[in-house]
Amino acid sequence: MVLAVGGSISEGLDRLGGRLIPHLLGLFAVILLVQVGTQSQLAAQSPDVIADVPLVTDAFVEELPLAVDLSLGAAWLVWLAGVVSFVAVSLLAFRALSERAGPGGEPTEGEGREREPLDAGALVGMTLSGVVASMVGLFAVGIGLAALVVPGLVVATLFAFTHPYIATDRLGVVEAMGRSYELTKGHRIRVFAILAVTVLAFYAVTTVGALFAVAVGGLPIAAELVNVAFGAVGWLVALSILAAAFDRLEGVRAEREAKSEGIDDELLP
Repeated sequence: MVLAVGGSISEGLDRLGGRLIPHLLGLFAVILLVQVGTQSQLAAQSPDVIADVPLVTDAFVEELPLAVDLSLGAAWLVWLAGVVSFVAVSLLAFRALSERAGPGGEPTEGEGREREPLDAGALVGMTLSGVVASMVGLFAVGIGLAALVVPGLVVATLFAFTHPYIATDRLGVVEAMGRSYELTKGHRIRVFAILAVTVLAFYAVTTVGALFAVAVGGLPIAAELVNVAFGAVGWLVALSILAAAFDRLEGVRAEREAKSEGIDDELLP
């Protein structure tokens, strides 16, 4: 097994199917919640604050169809709940897309594979790890991008599979980052290419959504819902490609370890 960009794309898209409808609906709901929280925060701001925000005009604030009448603090809590829920649903969707069985990582075949069920405590722990990993990753990549861009791209590549390990093996943040670093060794150019493809795939889907939203521009709420729906689809497509690449790399790692064990056995007296 090898890590191929084209193979990861086709294999990832093949994994999309009806069984992922609950995850798609979950992504739609949490992205919608994030948008409601964001627009409600803008609507709750005083005009003086809005005037100091670049690119945000009074006309823009007046066109917030998803905003609800909340205090700034309540709107922030809605946004935070949406972000945390987005991390949780994304991790669950990745678990459904990946062919890793869970702790231990034993691969299984086909869509009928069985997974160790998550109880409430495990889900909370996995989500907290995912949130912390997101914060660390955004900070590290942001600092790297500010430092002539390239370091940020390197960091994103090295730790591309941090969340996949949190989702499948339920590792802590530090251990998941370490596993991602080791997994990408010898494959980092291809991993970077796959990350680029996932970003392009997401933006391709959301751009189509934006065109549809323009078509229903006379109905602001409908336009927002179209954007949210295509955002959910685009994110699920990106996750499917990343899951296929992750499984392929894990297959490469397993083959390498099997060969190493075979050589060790041959050398034993």
